[in-house]
Amino acid sequence: MLLIDTTVQPSGIQGLGCFANEPIARGRRIWVFERKIDLIIRESEVFTLPKPIQRSLFNSCYVAMVRRRRCLIVCGDNARFMNHSDNPNTVDNVACRDIEIGEEVTCDYTSYDLDTSAKLSGKYATATTSALQPSEPAPGSQQSLASVRSGISRAEGTLGIS
Repeated sequence: MLLIDTTVQPSGIQGLGCFANEPIARGRRIWVFERKIDLIIRESEVFTLPKPIQRSLFNSCYVAMVRRRRCLIVCGDNARFMNHSDNPNTVDNVACRDIEIGEEVTCDYTSYDLDTSAKLSGKYATATTSALQPSEPAPGSQQSLASVRSGISRAEGTLGIS
């Protein structure tokens, strides 16, 4: 759940982006996992859905290891429109510098999304239904939940992920 006021607008980076409606000071937390708004879906469950829904989820969600299983984290608000930047203005859900009103709020997908290369290559935006296949995490790709998104560990038990 975003902790800042934002709007979705056309982005110079890619498609639509998440833009600040307020000044955001360096060091301010901008996002936390909130089970009332955000979801955790096991990747194996995603593959039971119709192919267009799979493509949409893989394109707009991020993939993380939750209790040794690949899961999609579905952001239920404007956070799903945050674009990747090699020079992001947020790191680990905290503003790493002051962000101006009207500025796009960005993050570095490589710091938390196991499917970064697929997203940045446009695989899911252009994928045929046969291109969406379950995959095993790359060796060493398991990241700590703390570095992925704060608050997920609290949600795991609530959502019954074991």
